[in-house]
Amino acid sequence: MDDSRELQKCRDAAYRLLARRDHGSRELATKLERRFGPGVVGTVLAGLVERGLLDDRRFALAFARELSNREPCGERLIRVKLAGRGVESVIIGEVLAELALDEEELVEEAARSKLPTLAGLDREAAARRLLSHLERRGFRPDLIRGAVLRALEGWPSAQRHDEEDG
Repeated sequence: MDDSRELQKCRDAAYRLLARRDHGSRELATKLERRFGPGVVGTVLAGLVERGLLDDRRFALAFARELSNREPCGERLIRVKLAGRGVESVIIGEVLAELALDEEELVEEAARSKLPTLAGLDREAAARRLLSHLERRGFRPDLIRGAVLRALEGWPSAQRHDEEDG
């Protein structure tokens, strides 16, 4: 197959992928390199960037907003997810600065929204599950502890089975 035909096939594949959703450069390159050589993919990606169809910063910002809108999350989770999609750390830092998440408010919201699923558990079990949930959502440990304590205020403590009534 000649180079121009290979380029066109790669370009068409890139357009199809971008039509479904926005991608970062590294993510798109990885997908395209399954079928096309790195030189062809590089040429196609350069053309997409030049025409404004591929922009890592725009992708990262949209991805981070979608992630944080779906369910409250911390910067750590956003950072990990974006890095996993091949976004450079400088761009991740810029995106997080632009988002300016209020993690203190978000961790409280995440804790409150998780509480109904913990009904019926004793305080210790509820605290463990809530702590684990907030860690997975990417909140800072210093914020998690306070949020767990506040969320479980008034929560019934464990019943002791070794005590007898009367």
